[in-house]
Amino acid sequence: MASEMKVLSKSQVRESLKDKNNLTIKYDGTTKGRVGHLTEVEVASKEKTFLVGVSQQVGGAADEYVRTIEEACDAISPDILCNKTTNTMTDRCITNDSVDKKLEKEKNIHLNKFRCAMHPLDTIAKEVNKALKKMDDVHDRTRKMPFNKGGECNVQAFIRVGSKLFNSESCGDSTDLRSFLKGRGHQKVLPRWVGNRFDILFSSAGLLYHIGPSIVEYFRTVTKPSNDLHRSFVNAWNDKNICHLRCLGLMGHLVTHPWMEAASQDLNILEMNANYHSAVQVLERWAGNPSSLLRDQHTIFSSDPMRDDIFQSLVSPPYEDQMEEPMRGMLMAALEVTKRQLQSQLPGGVFWEPSVEVREQAASCSSTNISGERNFARVDSHLHHARNISVGKLESKVMFKCNDTATWLKSQSEERRKRLVGSAIKAGVTERKKEKVKKQRYKEQVQQRVRDKQRKLSEKAEKERNKIEELIESVLQHGLYEEQNQCELLENISKTRAMGILKNQINFRKKILCQDMGKHSLSKSSVEELKNILFSGPQLEDDDFLKNLRDPTQVLNRMFAHKWEEEGKEVWYNGRVTAWKEEYEVIYDGNREVFFMTVSEFLTDVHLGDICFISM
Repeated sequence: MASEMKVLSKSQVRESLKDKNNLTIKYDGTTKGRVGHLTEVEVASKEKTFLVGVSQQVGGAADEYVRTIEEACDAISPDILCNKTTNTMTDRCITNDSVDKKLEKEKNIHLNKFRCAMHPLDTIAKEVNKALKKMDDVHDRTRKMPFNKGGECNVQAFIRVGSKLFNSESCGDSTDLRSFLKGRGHQKVLPRWVGNRFDILFSSAGLLYHIGPSIVEYFRTVTKPSNDLHRSFVNAWNDKNICHLRCLGLMGHLVTHPWMEAASQDLNILEMNANYHSAVQVLERWAGNPSSLLRDQHTIFSSDPMRDDIFQSLVSPPYEDQMEEPMRGMLMAALEVTKRQLQSQLPGGVFWEPSVEVREQAASCSSTNISGERNFARVDSHLHHARNISVGKLESKVMFKCNDTATWLKSQSEERRKRLVGSAIKAGVTERKKEKVKKQRYKEQVQQRVRDKQRKLSEKAEKERNKIEELIESVLQHGLYEEQNQCELLENISKTRAMGILKNQINFRKKILCQDMGKHSLSKSSVEELKNILFSGPQLEDDDFLKNLRDPTQVLNRMFAHKWEEEGKEVWYNGRVTAWKEEYEVIYDGNREVFFMTVSEFLTDVHLGDICFISM
């Protein structure tokens, strides 16, 4: 009955939006293991947001998003996009900007392009991590956390390690440690680390600053560290990391947590303007004087912070001077992100002082698209419990649940309910056919993408091969420059040609002979500079490749295996060079036909491993 559930849900959306105008299209995309890239599309009126589609895409290109949005909306009513929609709400990324512009162009409409009020926290968290990492690189270059991942600052790695103490079976002391912390009055422990998103880094830092001394006490008085994880945590509990934890925790209580609360309220997107403006003003003041953050003790929106035990720990004296530098760096990073990403809703922005018409148009647009995240959470649940579920059935179940179609159906009279169910059963056949068509189209698109990747890779390999062959041909033509006096011939030719020959000699040594020629800008070097680069490199070793280069007759009558490609498959043939005039004459075993190869073609295949000599 999955297809019938989808038909009923579409009937509900169609009926609910029949007389609505100034709608908002909300969309988001993510990648889920087995099913690949999924896109969810929602349509919001002033009263309610409806999920209208969850579809597979081959990738995340703008054209694919546009087609998915159009198909999902047209399945409800072609009128939705053409005449009823006035806004879009999505994440901040270049692709989504392109999607909105393409929708406007294809449907010949104007859209108010709004962006989620929650997602700037994502960027703030990443930029704060970068700011702290720069400080680590300057002040603590040799003291990297043992469990540090690429791009992480030390304190983020510290928090992730601390999270494992409570959420990793391999650490061994989770139960005892939790009991010990409860005895010290700590009811909260670090949650499982799921990545640096939204408020996670900041809230975890504040909690760890609060309970950290008790954790260290546990490993010093109850049990000694028994593995690398324990030892790493105890060793990392130093003044610098404690200072950074405190700064992050304060930002959590005064910036990111209040931001999340404000964005989570059922506000219209334009009602966030005042909050955004307040955020910029307060961040500017704090960034100019970080100590004022501790003195003010109010949030970024000038409201009273959550004064829990963690906050009391964070604001309790002493206030170390070493907090000023990291706090200023983090506040400056947050300020830069806020100004950049919220530009359209700050003074001077297109939505700062909206007209009455724009307010009416935007009435259906909420401050976030977090509803899409919730939809994907339901998708995850279905994929976890029904691992072989098709995308069509997945879409049906998620739409039915998210739109609360069951409640809508119960609200209808018994007669109409029977009529709706009967119509859904009839339309279910058509819906299943559509799902099969979409599944087949997706399969063909994936296959085409694979072919395109193969073609691009082949073209790239062919270009690289041609470059190598050109280098070898140049060295064969002008000789291999091994001594300074060989460059005297360059005096009789143009400067441009001389520079080309020298560049080829340098690149031959670098790319073919794999010599370290140093880092130089060859395009900006003069003839004399190119000579110095060439002859300051390592001495040439007399290997088989150079012997064949200097004397092409070296390969005569030598047996070799040669790789060919036939119908997309690699095939190896044994052959030998029987003669050399201007080109090699090659004969393969079991074939009387004579093949011709230039010396540069032959040596290119040797260099690339497509020709392997056979020892006799």
